[in-house]
Amino acid sequence: WVLVVAGCVPVLVGIVGAHVIESCRRGIGLRKLMELVACFVVFLLPYMFSSFFHLHHWYYAWLIGMHCNLDTWWSRFTMSIFYGMYINGIAIFGRDPIMTCAVSLYQSQNDQCPYLEEDYTLQDLVRDSVFVINGEDGCNNSDE
Repeated sequence: WVLVVAGCVPVLVGIVGAHVIESCRRGIGLRKLMELVACFVVFLLPYMFSSFFHLHHWYYAWLIGMHCNLDTWWSRFTMSIFYGMYINGIAIFGRDPIMTCAVSLYQSQNDQCPYLEEDYTLQDLVRDSVFVINGEDGCNNSDE
C-alpha cells in the first residue's frame, strides 16, 4: 500500500492534472469532460453498485488509456502504458467479466447446466464432461 499511496497515486494525479490543463489550454476541456462522463455512465455506472462487480486491471487500463489521446509525447506515452496494462491483463488472465459470479450463474442457468442441481457432485461433473482421451467416443475403457 505504501508504494501505491506514495508512488502511483501522485503520478496518476499528475497525469490527470496535465491532461486537464492541456485540454483547457487547447479549448477542448468540455469535450474531454463529456467523453469521460459518457464512458463512466456507459461502462461503469450500471455495474459498480453490484456486490458482484470486480474492477479488473485490464478494464480500468482500457478506460483510462482511451482518454490519454492528446497529441503530445507524454499523453501518448501514458496511453501506451495503460494499453500495455490492458494487453497484459487480457493475455495473462483472459477477458474475465467484470460482474464475475453474476455472469457465471447466468451462463450456467441459461445453458441448463446440471451442476446447479443440489445433489450434483464434482464426480458427476467429471463423468458428464466429454474428454477425448482414447478412441472416438472419448471414453477411457480401462476399468479392468
